[in-house]
Amino acid sequence: MNTIGFDIDGVLYPWHKMLHLWLQVNRNITESYDDYWANVQEKDGDWSSSIYWSNMAGMRHIYEMYMPPQEDVDVLRRLSKDYNILYITHRGSDLERITRNWLDRYKFPNTDQLYVGNIPKSLSVRFYGCDYYVEDKQGIIESLIGVTDVICMKHNWNEEMWDLVTTIESLQDLEAVLK
Repeated sequence: MNTIGFDIDGVLYPWHKMLHLWLQVNRNITESYDDYWANVQEKDGDWSSSIYWSNMAGMRHIYEMYMPPQEDVDVLRRLSKDYNILYITHRGSDLERITRNWLDRYKFPNTDQLYVGNIPKSLSVRFYGCDYYVEDKQGIIESLIGVTDVICMKHNWNEEMWDLVTTIESLQDLEAVLK
């Protein structure tokens, strides 16, 4: 049985949209979602390593705000009949329980195969034997080329990957890609 790995944030969970919504309400951000994320690195430098963004990533309630479309869950449930499903995320270990509860609450399959931590995705994907991996971050996609068949979840921040790897607009496109 082939194995498909899934990133959480940006693939299964729209963390960026939830954070943007929170920032609009609580920090009076007025930029559109697309403009905000297109410009955030220019404004904040390497935002993924800054203290500000580390604090944003640690806001637990951001990780529970979203109810996934039932169609997305149904896709994963159907795929779980023919594929081993894994969830590999860089969320901190302090968010493992929240992440597992969210997956369980919405009845995602194989929630016992959730792997949380700061190990490079290329090592995790290789270690767990993922034949496919669905990811949204450009740097991680680049690190996975040659390790697995990478499937890019299309976002404005990964446009440079769209012609390099298989790209999907939504999870509902995944079944057709895997046929």
